[in-house]
Amino acid sequence: MVFFAVSAAPSSRRSKPTLWETARLAGGAHVTVSLALRNDPRITVETRDRVQALAKRAGYQPDPHVAELMGRLRTG
Repeated sequence: MVFFAVSAAPSSRRSKPTLWETARLAGGAHVTVSLALRNDPRITVETRDRVQALAKRAGYQPDPHVAELMGRLRTG
């Protein structure tokens, strides 16, 4: 999957982009972005670095409550 850096602002209704908006900016799937942001080994280092840099530039920050819930769901 190829990612392109796009200089577009997140939705005007909030100051920080969502995971879905970050994926749209990256030109990839939200699942790929999620895995890249969590340093999942299934995503190449090059892609992880690009996604993480784009997310940082866009101001993406995970919701701590959602991150905690998803972490619990992933571990069973």
